[in-house]
Amino acid sequence: MLYALTGDIDTPGGNVWFAKPPMDNFLGLDLLSQEQRQKTLGRDLKPLGPGSMGWINARELLDSVATAQPYTTRALVSFGGNPIATTPNPSGVAQGLRSLEFHVHADMFFGPTALYADIFLPVASAWERSGLAAGFGISKRAERYIQLRPPAIARLGESLSDTDIVFALARRLDLQEHFFGGNVEAATSAALTPSGCSLTVLRDNPGGVELPLETQYRKYEQGGFTTPSKKLEFYSERFFFVGYPPLPVFRFDSAPMDDFPLRLISAKSPFFCHSQHRQVTSLRRGNPRPRVAINHDLATRRGITKGDKVAITTHYGRIVAYAAIDDSLAADVVCCQYGWWAIDPSGGDLNFANLIPDRDGDPVSNSRCLRDAFCEIGRLSSD
Repeated sequence: MLYALTGDIDTPGGNVWFAKPPMDNFLGLDLLSQEQRQKTLGRDLKPLGPGSMGWINARELLDSVATAQPYTTRALVSFGGNPIATTPNPSGVAQGLRSLEFHVHADMFFGPTALYADIFLPVASAWERSGLAAGFGISKRAERYIQLRPPAIARLGESLSDTDIVFALARRLDLQEHFFGGNVEAATSAALTPSGCSLTVLRDNPGGVELPLETQYRKYEQGGFTTPSKKLEFYSERFFFVGYPPLPVFRFDSAPMDDFPLRLISAKSPFFCHSQHRQVTSLRRGNPRPRVAINHDLATRRGITKGDKVAITTHYGRIVAYAAIDDSLAADVVCCQYGWWAIDPSGGDLNFANLIPDRDGDPVSNSRCLRDAFCEIGRLSSD
C-alpha cells in the first residue's frame, strides 16, 4: 500500500516484477477435483489461508489425527519438516505423530521428528544432486538467468533427492501417467518448454544461460492486478466477502500479566537454518547453546549477568537458555532463539516452541505467533 501511495508499484526505481524465464508448474493441484480440494484441512475455518491453495499447517494435521475431525488422518509422508522443534506444544505434536498408523520421513538429517517415523529416507544434499532455477531475484539481469546446476559430488550412501523419491513412489503406485512415465528428465524437459531453453543447452552451460528478456513496467495498465476488481485494493473485496475486515485494522489484544510482565520475541541464529544443523560441530562452535538476549537494565533488575543459565517461563511452559546482553532491545523485552531441539542434560528443555500458544494464530493464515507473548525470566546459575 505504501508503494502504491508513492507511485512505486512496478515502475523504474520502485517495487518491480522483473521478467524471468517462464516455467511450467507441476504442483499437481489440477489433478484434484474441486470436491476433493474442498476437503483440505482448515479450508472451511480459514477460507483465505493455506487451505485455499492446497496446503495445510501442522496444527490442523495433528487435530485431524487426534479428533478425527473433519476426518481422520491416518498416514503421513513428510519431506524435511520438523514440527517437534517448530510447532507449539511439542509434546502434543509428539503424541499426534505417535498416533499415526504410518509415517515416512525424508530428510538430510536424522532429527527429532524422524524419531517418530516408521521409515526414514535419507535425502541427498544440494551438492549431491542437480538443481534447476529460473530467475535469481537479485536484479533485472539476475532474473533473466536460467541454470541447471550439476551435482558437485556423487550421492553418498543410499540418499536420493526429494524428486527421485517422489518419482520412485509414483512408479510403485502405478501413477506414471501423471509423472511423465516416471522419468525425471522428461519432467524437467517439460518444465523448461515455455522458456525455450533445452536441457542440452543448460548442460553445456553449467554457469547458467541469460535469456533475452525485457522487463515491461506498469504491467497493471494492460492486465490489472490479480484482485476481483483488477485494481490494487486498499479495501480488500476478498476479505470482505468472507467476513474479514476489508481495511487494515490495528489490533493489539495481548497484554502483560502479573506473573509474566515481559514481552517475549524470538529470532533465528545466523549460524543455523530454522531448526536445522544443531548437530553440526563446526556451527555449534559459534553458537554452542541457546542464548536469550535481554537489555542491561533488565539483567540488572533480575540479577542476571552474561553467560548465566536462566529460565524463561510463560503461561504455556518453561525452557532454559544462557543470557546475552543486548542494549538494542527495550528494557521489557526477552529475545529467545528459535529452532533448538536438544534436551539440556540438567533437565531443562531448550525448545522455544514450549513457550507459545498452539491455538491463537493469525486470523487469516492461522500461522503461529512466534514474536508476541509475555514471559518472566529468572537466573538459575552462573556458567
